[in-house]
Amino acid sequence: MMRGSITTYCTPVIVTGLSDGAVPFGAGLVILSSGKVQVPDQAGQQFDGVAAVPEWYRPGLTEYDAGYPLSLLRKGRVWVYAETPVDPTKPVYLRHTANGTKTPGDFRTDDDGARADLIPRAKWAGGAIMPGMALLEINLP
Repeated sequence: MMRGSITTYCTPVIVTGLSDGAVPFGAGLVILSSGKVQVPDQAGQQFDGVAAVPEWYRPGLTEYDAGYPLSLLRKGRVWVYAETPVDPTKPVYLRHTANGTKTPGDFRTDDDGARADLIPRAKWAGGAIMPGMALLEINLP
């Protein structure tokens, strides 16, 4: 499993976006008013999907470069980085404000002191006993 890898429990819905800056595979993303896509940088931004590993992936790549088209998963299951252990009954939060080594675009099970927003159309599809890779299910319109 690799961050940003899609699993095939259903037909995924993927749209193409244009990255505003470097975007790590598996990062939660928002679409800006300009139409470009980036990791969130403030509270209250609308979650628009997860950066999926592209079909043209080459070993060693971990992100999309700034200004490049990217695959934005809007419906399906995808591997993401969870900053906290994952209990599938807990809600999903997306980090928008850095905290130490924790970076925007990653996911967790709490708001980390208002540094992450609740993502109501996402749920954990499995558990994890420690921070690391976790399976996330999203269902956006």
